[in-house]
Amino acid sequence: MPREIDLRQIPRDPRVIMSDELWDTLLKFHREVAMPSIVTEIAGPIREEIAALDRKMEGDCDGVYQRLDRLDTLSKEMRVTLERIAAR
Repeated sequence: MPREIDLRQIPRDPRVIMSDELWDTLLKFHREVAMPSIVTEIAGPIREEIAALDRKMEGDCDGVYQRLDRLDTLSKEMRVTLERIAAR
């Protein structure tokens, strides 16, 4: 029955050294190249779109408030007019 050897215990095993080195290299690439690229090319434009949508929605809400204010004014005017008519 063959005995399994833990390759991490052999100090000069290139597979272990290469895997750690590769992992560190990939992490460095991710940190220095991929993430900044993602932030500038994807996250930045998405943030701009969200900000534009937020401004548009605020403008739409302002329009709704103006219309509600106009309706409130008209209803008060109508109430005053109906009271005058009823008083006759």
